[in-house]
Amino acid sequence: MTDEIDLVRCLSGDAGVDRSALARVRESLMNHLANSPPAVVSVPASAHITPYLIYDDVARALRWLSGAFGFAEREDERLVDSQGTIQHAAIELQGAVVMMGPPSVHGDSPRLGVSSMLDVTVNDVEGHYRRARAADAEVVIDLEDAPWGVRRYQARDLEGHQWQFSQPISSG
Repeated sequence: MTDEIDLVRCLSGDAGVDRSALARVRESLMNHLANSPPAVVSVPASAHITPYLIYDDVARALRWLSGAFGFAEREDERLVDSQGTIQHAAIELQGAVVMMGPPSVHGDSPRLGVSSMLDVTVNDVEGHYRRARAADAEVVIDLEDAPWGVRRYQARDLEGHQWQFSQPISSG
């Protein structure tokens, strides 16, 4: 394969390169590409995933998530039933949106067992960590550099959901 790569690099038109060898390599590479599955699946720009969390006390969770993690409620998305209980809400942090509601057909109380974790990329993970600590968030993993290239920490919220806040480590 090294010979093929070297030949491909020569495509700039060096006079000393055997043009028939270049043509064979090009044909071989094109056949390989045509018969290989794509390495990356293209996702439309409009596709996105929004987590939906269940909280026993949605109003309390909204206050706590705002104070501890800096989320802001999208107030126009709040739905309150006739008894004044929040049935649906959404919060946002730097463009990351999380929806929430009380236990229902959509899911049980997180106190019965947590089966998910949310990862949110933030601009300043150090400052975010200090804010969460100041709000007495239960830190599960202290601030650290993860081997896959992010600085992160993990915390559990007031009803047991696991959150990971991370920031890419600059490689410069």
